[in-house]
Amino acid sequence: MNINLVSTFGRWWQNAPTNIHRYLIQGTEMAAATPFTPDQIAQAMKAKAQDAYGEKLTDPFSVRDIEQHRADVHYTVTVNYTCQYNSRPVRYATGPMYAPSQIMEVLTHRQGELLAYPGHYREMMLAKFQGNGNLYREPTKFLLTSDGEVCCSVEDCEGCSGQGTVNCSTCKGHASYTCRQCHGQCRLRCTGCSGTGNSTHSRHCTACGGSGVYAGNGRCNQCNGSGVAGHTCGRCHGSTMMTCDGCHGGGRQHCTVCNRGQVTCNTCSGARQLIYEYHLDVYADTKVLYRWSNLSAGWLDQAMKDMINAPQRHTVFSVDRYQLANEAPSVFTATGHVVAAQASVSYQGTSGSCRFIGTTLESVFLNGVLSGGFKKSVEGVKDFKNIKKVNAASSSRIARQLIKETDENVDVKHTTPVTKGIISHEDATMFIGARAQSTLHILTTRRSFRWSAVFGFSFQICKVLICLYALMSILTHGSPTVLAGNEGFFGILALMHNPKQVLSGFGQPLSYLVYNVASYHDYWQLLCWVIASMIFNRFMLSLMAPRTWDWAQRSWARLILMSVPGALLLSLFMAMHPDGFVLLRFTSFVPSFHFNLSAILTWVIVYVPQIWVLSLVVSLVRYKAAGVQWGVRMMRILTQSKDVSGYWPMLK
Repeated sequence: MNINLVSTFGRWWQNAPTNIHRYLIQGTEMAAATPFTPDQIAQAMKAKAQDAYGEKLTDPFSVRDIEQHRADVHYTVTVNYTCQYNSRPVRYATGPMYAPSQIMEVLTHRQGELLAYPGHYREMMLAKFQGNGNLYREPTKFLLTSDGEVCCSVEDCEGCSGQGTVNCSTCKGHASYTCRQCHGQCRLRCTGCSGTGNSTHSRHCTACGGSGVYAGNGRCNQCNGSGVAGHTCGRCHGSTMMTCDGCHGGGRQHCTVCNRGQVTCNTCSGARQLIYEYHLDVYADTKVLYRWSNLSAGWLDQAMKDMINAPQRHTVFSVDRYQLANEAPSVFTATGHVVAAQASVSYQGTSGSCRFIGTTLESVFLNGVLSGGFKKSVEGVKDFKNIKKVNAASSSRIARQLIKETDENVDVKHTTPVTKGIISHEDATMFIGARAQSTLHILTTRRSFRWSAVFGFSFQICKVLICLYALMSILTHGSPTVLAGNEGFFGILALMHNPKQVLSGFGQPLSYLVYNVASYHDYWQLLCWVIASMIFNRFMLSLMAPRTWDWAQRSWARLILMSVPGALLLSLFMAMHPDGFVLLRFTSFVPSFHFNLSAILTWVIVYVPQIWVLSLVVSLVRYKAAGVQWGVRMMRILTQSKDVSGYWPMLK
């Protein structure tokens, strides 16, 4: 690559003093700032109060004795120029060709040449700075220019790493994918009988609704009193499921889009190699230094220091004039000003000297003028036992900011609302102290018996048991009914009505499991029980025994170990179902559900209340666990956060 930067930049650099002098003074003077009026300050105070407390204010602000202030600001921007290489595939070479091993060496040499004369970029930077005051106020990095000279190389295609092919997006390179008809389950609901197992597409006789009895309480003629009409489906042989046609029972389909999981690379069209064009992009990375002088008030110094990194700095610091302070080609300067005001403000009987900075009157110090609004928060947290009332009193923006900063171990007197004079130190201390009492109240009384905790806990258990018993009703291949025998009794009522049936339902599935494992080595059934118990523990044990669950979930070995008592507990709850139990085997998990409005209404009206009674009894027995769950809910309300894991070691 033949590069002669001396011919490109030499004449400009030789005449640098003349060119630099041309930019010694740039920009235009800004008009003098208009003095702030009492109405502007009152509006700024009103906006601050509404933002702090979220309330629409009706009381007026009284503003008097306004003092106008100003400070001169000097900006120094130092630019560091860097290069980054850029490449793209092209059809034809657009520059000198090099071997792939030489490209980085060529680009490094070119980078040294481009950065050897930073003065060349001065006119470009001045064009960027002109009329853009933000570049003087905030450090940034941006693309300045792209090098016009390029070099090329023939290299392996980046899209396929020189292979010419890539993995098929359909099968991810596996040449087959999960069957889209059965989703890898190998079997589908039988289409010959609509999943009923019966040739009539219904499990029940349509004449008698499956009862076997027709009008007049006589035997149904169509089903001969059996409740089932038609014949066993010949396609699924009554199993309600058939082999998937899409994968023929294999669970996967052969991909027809690719060849053994590979398709031709779109980038190189299978050519494996491409011509790559390289060039350099020149970036400008700026650093900004603020200096100020001629402060008309001593408090402006700290106020401007606080505003340098604040989001409002663009409205606080004004740029009036762009000029070159010295002959350094990478240094650019500007001058500007900051306006401010101080006034006596009265609101709701409270008066104070307030300070503002910037054209939008950002508050610097409010001298407790807005403490009247915070009094409501202080009064609201005095009843520290009423957590919901404390939460409502802590909802203002000022309260949340105070809570956040104190949670980060910032001393109350050093928090932003106090240092800016929005609220007094005494009110802030009283507010934080009352919230600490609320936290202590939750931690010390969480295990006490309270009806609100018991009822809340019972509804949580009820939701888990409804899911369990609904799944049992579906997997028992029958619809629950209250029209015969003991089937109308559930939970505690079932235990009271027929305890022998409940005890039989408790022991039979476990004895059946032990027998099959010992006699036939049916470890699949044992695995099914372990998985079912672990899932049941996840939802039930975490509620009823939070300490035990916290200990168990720390390792897989403990989770598996806890599946033993989990199986006993699961079997006990299953025994209180009218059907006794569900045989826990993988082959038994075939849903047998059909829409029957009367059966569903019976389930909801008769069974759900009995499930809640069972949940209430469990909650009464485990009232301490109910208290722990109450404590978690109260901490969520108090902290206004869903994640209260930090308090969990103290609550459990």
